[in-house]
Amino acid sequence: VAVVGNFYGYRQALVARLAMRGVPLALYGPPLPRWSDPALRGLHRGQYLVRDAKAQVFEGALAALNSTSLAEGDSLNCRAFEICGAGGLQLIEDKPSVATCFDPGAEVLTYATLDDIIVHLERARGDPGWADGVRAAGRARALAHHTYQHRLTRILAGL
Repeated sequence: VAVVGNFYGYRQALVARLAMRGVPLALYGPPLPRWSDPALRGLHRGQYLVRDAKAQVFEGALAALNSTSLAEGDSLNCRAFEICGAGGLQLIEDKPSVATCFDPGAEVLTYATLDDIIVHLERARGDPGWADGVRAAGRARALAHHTYQHRLTRILAGL
């Protein structure tokens, strides 16, 4: 499972719990803070990903975990669109804003608990055809409705 971005407290706690449950993880982004859980240091690949490298990781991983800071509330980060646009199988927090952009369960996989993540991963491992269908549907939605070109056209139309 690919985890890309900054490793603030909540993301580290979530990733540490997944690691304790035996989930294979690959962490990418800036170096972990000095106060980080030492067990996570060995999972960090030492790479800050951009552009094609980031897309390749999202597409090549069993799944890509997308968690946000608790302060972000009911919002989506750009990673929500990057993961899908790259053809990644996205595990994203279950919040109302997700359904405004994607069809949960068909285009992205939402989670409210650690067990939800584990269930999604087990199904993806056991039924790659199903996982590939979710990936393809998420990618199609992202490319059809959520590119920068779509956003800029909408913004500029409002001026």
